[in-house]
Amino acid sequence: MFASATPICGNESTKLVNRYADKVPVWVFHGYDDQVVNPEHSLKIVNSIIASGGSPRLTLYDNVNHCSWINAFTETNFLKWIHSKSKHNDNK
Repeated sequence: MFASATPICGNESTKLVNRYADKVPVWVFHGYDDQVVNPEHSLKIVNSIIASGGSPRLTLYDNVNHCSWINAFTETNFLKWIHSKSKHNDNK
């Protein structure tokens, strides 16, 4: 369904990771000092993706609380990375 995913300050269940781990490129962003959503949640999902055959990217920002989306959206290669992904449907 998706060409890529960029969870930011995410708190996702690992139950369904095997459905997309090796199919959807993922770049995870989180502030190391996040007091709203613990960064351990992002680390858990990244480790689960790896264990299921995926190769996620992870960026943890030092001295950043919950507003890590500001850093993510200004990440040098973010737009280039996300725009390089596409989903092709061979059944068209």
